[in-house]
Formats: sequence, structure tokens, C-alpha cells
Amino acid sequence: MSVAVLLAVLGAALLHASWNAAIKLQGSKVGGMLAMTFGQGLIGLLVALGRPLPSVEAWGWILGSALVHTSYQIFLAWAYEKGDLSRVYPIARGSAPLMVLVVGSVLLPDRLAPLE
Repeated sequence: MSVAVLLAVLGAALLHASWNAAIKLQGSKVGGMLAMTFGQGLIGLLVALGRPLPSVEAWGWILGSALVHTSYQIFLAWAYEKGDLSRVYPIARGSAPLMVLVVGSVLLPDRLAPLE
């Protein structure tokens, strides 16, 4: 692994842990999470302005993804209000692969191999 990749991974891990800790330390967890989500949306919009628009077929997936991600962040903030960061964070991070497994196998045509 190159030094640049290692630094990028470590930097991403630091930023990820930092925003979770920052939300936990906020007075209003949901308000802080909504403010951060709004800020992320503005940054994404600025980046998107320099790119071509996605195809019509992609917009349903884009809006659905935004809804799921925003809901996840609101529920995460609510969980931070109710529980300790050291307990909530691992459960929240570990539940995402399980949700993908359920949605993929129940709602989408994904099939798991025996070792998966």
C-alpha cells in the first residue's frame, strides 16, 4: 500500500470518528446531525454542479438513497441521545451490512452462495 493511500485511509478514519464524537457531544444530537447533513448536501451540490446530470433512470435510486441515508443519520443521532457512544457506534456500524443482506435477498434478486 502506498503512503498516499495509507494517509487517505487514516484521514478518513479520523474524520469519521470525529464527526460521530462531535454529534455525541452536541446538546441536540438530532439538530446537530441535521445541520451536518445539510452541510454535506451543500458540498455535494457544489461538486455536482460541475458534472453532467444523472440519467432519468438513476433519480429514483438517488432519492431513495438520500432518504435512507438521512433516516439512518437521524436514528443514529436519536440513539446517541439515548445511549453511550461506545455501545451505539458499533451496533450502528455493524447493522448496515445486515440491512444490505436482508434488502438484497428479500427485495432484490440477490442470491447468496452457501459461504456468504
